[in-house]
Amino acid sequence: MNTVMHKIVEEGNTQSLQKVKTDEEVKKLPRRDIDGGWAWVVLLASYGAMFISSVTIYSGGLFYIVWLGKYKESETKTSLIGSLSISMVCLLGPLAGGLAHALSCRVVIMMGAILSTLGLLIAAYANSLDVVLISYGLLFGTGTAFIIIPVSIVVGYYFSKKRNTVLSMLTVCAAFGMFVSTPTTSFFLDKFGMTVTFIALAALQCQICITAVICKPSNLETKCNKKTKEFLHRAKSKSKYLRHCVKWLSIFNIFNNISFVLFLLSTVAWNLSQSVVLIHLPHFIKVNKFGDMHIYLAMCTFSICNALGRLLSALTAGKGGLDGILIHFGSLGIISVVSMTFPLYSDIPAGSYFLAGVTGFYTGAPNALMTPIAVDIAGIEHLATSSGLCYFASGIGYLIGPPLAGAVIFTGSILAMASSYFRRQRDVTDNETKLSLLYTNRLLQDIEIGKNTNLSGEPVDIGKVINDEIAH
Repeated sequence: MNTVMHKIVEEGNTQSLQKVKTDEEVKKLPRRDIDGGWAWVVLLASYGAMFISSVTIYSGGLFYIVWLGKYKESETKTSLIGSLSISMVCLLGPLAGGLAHALSCRVVIMMGAILSTLGLLIAAYANSLDVVLISYGLLFGTGTAFIIIPVSIVVGYYFSKKRNTVLSMLTVCAAFGMFVSTPTTSFFLDKFGMTVTFIALAALQCQICITAVICKPSNLETKCNKKTKEFLHRAKSKSKYLRHCVKWLSIFNIFNNISFVLFLLSTVAWNLSQSVVLIHLPHFIKVNKFGDMHIYLAMCTFSICNALGRLLSALTAGKGGLDGILIHFGSLGIISVVSMTFPLYSDIPAGSYFLAGVTGFYTGAPNALMTPIAVDIAGIEHLATSSGLCYFASGIGYLIGPPLAGAVIFTGSILAMASSYFRRQRDVTDNETKLSLLYTNRLLQDIEIGKNTNLSGEPVDIGKVINDEIAH
């Protein structure tokens, strides 16, 4: 048995080493659609799809305020919608990548465009928050996952020499879409209302179908899909299928790498922080009556700083620059300090801008460096697995962040109400004690000077005396 398992693992390692040669195989393929020609058309279409998806997916913070006022549900349940839609993009990353590898990026992008458009249209006419949760949270989130992940993959297929650069700029394009989403969505909500805004976003999302048509399979993608079909053909018998399953499942020994596990936990943490700011900061500004313009400025500040963080980290990290892990954990440390000290300056509008800007900049840096750091820690042989797990960890952070913050806000409100009640009760008790002492002193003084009516046998009206003391 040990000999068989050793042979299986050895074959799996051999196959992994063969995958590392992908870039060398690219050089042997025809050059008509690699690093030039149609590749640039695909790149522009992919950037457009990423931009549109970012505009729609990052509008959840503004819709959160509208949903609170329309459906009158709890903050925890309402905030779950925005966090669920964003987290689905990350949680379904491995599934979207697998479908793109099995079917083709073009097919999966088309599926995503159709699903996300339907989700937005259903949310436009939803009559309850539960319908919005399913349409915008699940359906739209799933469709967006089927767009963003294959778009990144198809760009990687079409570029070899400039692959790192174009992939880094893809994240910057997403940040730019985040920046545009706030003024665009705010304008449509103010002028036309929620229903028309969702319809407009659905029309915009439907344009990604054009991207799907443009992203035809490249030579490298065709070669990879051919290998997948050969793998399925070899796995006809149960024994062979079992051996292949063992080889593919052996990649999960990545969890033996404690450093990588800790990196996943840190990825959960910074995505949690980012999701809380995106979902709850607009509502915080509105509750404190700073004005709608401050919501717009704060979210624009977040978007601009996030784009700068992604761009600068992509340019400074790597060979000849700063260490990516140092940038990652330094960014998390700064976010922690700013978040913990936010109550000290939260009562002024500039405090919200500062929190949005710092959080945006220092979450943009780990976002751009997430995949390179994962490869450095886990190894090039675990590229696909580590990237998928990082996206999954990001989704976990987005999923639990806003509801957790909403629960904390609700609990804090209950505790504040209880504290205020007991404080009033204590003040009433203190006032009654003071009045009793005042009445006793007044009564003793009257007895001393012989003016107490009790000396003549008449009863003392305690309530009248207390009222007189209060009036006095």
